[in-house]
Amino acid sequence: MLSRRTIGPATVPPEEYHSGVQVPTERTEPRLKEPIRILMVDDSRSICLAVRELLSDLANVEFVSCNDPTRALETARACRPSVILQDVDMPNLNGYDLLRTYRKTLETKRIPVIMHTARGDSEDKAKAFSLGASDYLVKHEDSLELKARLLYHGQRYQAQKKGPAAPRDHLVPTT
Repeated sequence: MLSRRTIGPATVPPEEYHSGVQVPTERTEPRLKEPIRILMVDDSRSICLAVRELLSDLANVEFVSCNDPTRALETARACRPSVILQDVDMPNLNGYDLLRTYRKTLETKRIPVIMHTARGDSEDKAKAFSLGASDYLVKHEDSLELKARLLYHGQRYQAQKKGPAAPRDHLVPTT
């Protein structure tokens, strides 16, 4: 099932930033022409709903979810995400095979893919990176870390689409 929701303006005041990582708000984030579009591929609807809710305070972010991994490539082609967040253990098509498919497909081969899974051992991480994963998160991570990684990869992808001379001053500062 495909679910799409534009996430509204942020409500986190600047004084609630944590650990020096600035979560962008409407007041602090320069508006990108194109929103950061996150495609989440996970067979668990409850995980998708939880992540969507977690991201609901971010400005200029769209969230698309796909609960059927066999339709993930089709969904990615249709929604043209800035970053893909996906599970590894899914029925019919596992996340590693799906990652291989993204990397062989013209429209998706450069889109950052963050593996989002309960598997936390080194072998699984190494396998994901060897297949072209951009990042790897073990589920039930810190919410600030998830937001920061999604924004970083999404903004970086958008900047790279503009060309090698694209300014990067719109990226979220991490000081």
